[in-house]
Amino acid sequence: MGFRFSVCVVLCLTAASVVSFAAEVDSRVKNKPAATESGTKQYTLQYKFRPNQFVHTEVHFESSMTTQHGDFKQTAADETDMRRHFRVVAVDSQGNATLETTLDHVRMKIQFGDGKPTIFDTKNDISEAGQFVNVWRSVGKPRARYQFSSKGKLISVRLLRAAASQRQKKEDVEVDAKQNFLIVLPKAPVSLGKSWYDDIKVRVTLPENKKLRKTIALRRKYQLEKVEDGIARISLKTIMLTRIGAAQIKAQLIQRTPSGTILFDIERGQIISRESKVDKVVIGALGIPESSMRATSVRREKLVDQAKVAQNR
Repeated sequence: MGFRFSVCVVLCLTAASVVSFAAEVDSRVKNKPAATESGTKQYTLQYKFRPNQFVHTEVHFESSMTTQHGDFKQTAADETDMRRHFRVVAVDSQGNATLETTLDHVRMKIQFGDGKPTIFDTKNDISEAGQFVNVWRSVGKPRARYQFSSKGKLISVRLLRAAASQRQKKEDVEVDAKQNFLIVLPKAPVSLGKSWYDDIKVRVTLPENKKLRKTIALRRKYQLEKVEDGIARISLKTIMLTRIGAAQIKAQLIQRTPSGTILFDIERGQIISRESKVDKVVIGALGIPESSMRATSVRREKLVDQAKVAQNR
């Protein structure tokens, strides 16, 4: 997309260059880090959504779960690669944006112990989808609309009709922080080393009665570690706020406390990459003192440029 043979054309292009240069200077001035009275630089981190903007990402996720009790040991492993994107449907006067999400491609590999792995790819025919038929059918179809503030706070979630199940009579879904596929950014400008938080709640099953549920509070702690060439490096740690004694409950949360790193382009107002990892062991996870569970996982996500998107089509 272009961003006409005479002197007039040359003049038009020259004028456009001057306007573009002025706009760039103005943008740099506006986004220049503020300084406190002590001289410490502060950075304003916020998303810069634009109507009809498309943001494509590639995600790689792999995990393994090993349970052991005496001589019995079993490992379940899975590996997933997917491409997805969101479209900015609208942006209001407050900077709140409505994002529409779509899954573009999925490839999964699942294996239990030394058994033959199950491989699923949405590029293949539906007849090969098996138990993943619903994933196959969802590819290329917008699933939901999420409203976010410019700071990444999830305001509302609305399922699109094609995604609503027969039991789901309402399209509006109760907002849950776990549904946030962005990260929450600080409300005020921050300097290097400063932290901010995002609290979430998850539900677990009580071991003494499988019908009873308990709410556990987790806190995502973000910290601005470094800014280089306009790219902010942000660390992530997950903290358990609710005190937990039962190992069986800890086992349910074993994959819920990742740590990692996010790279955020301040000028563009976009996440350009992020990585998170988990490596934890819970003793007594099966309700037996000698039992154990170990979970490892790594999740990598990166922004994909439009040229590569066109190549994959």
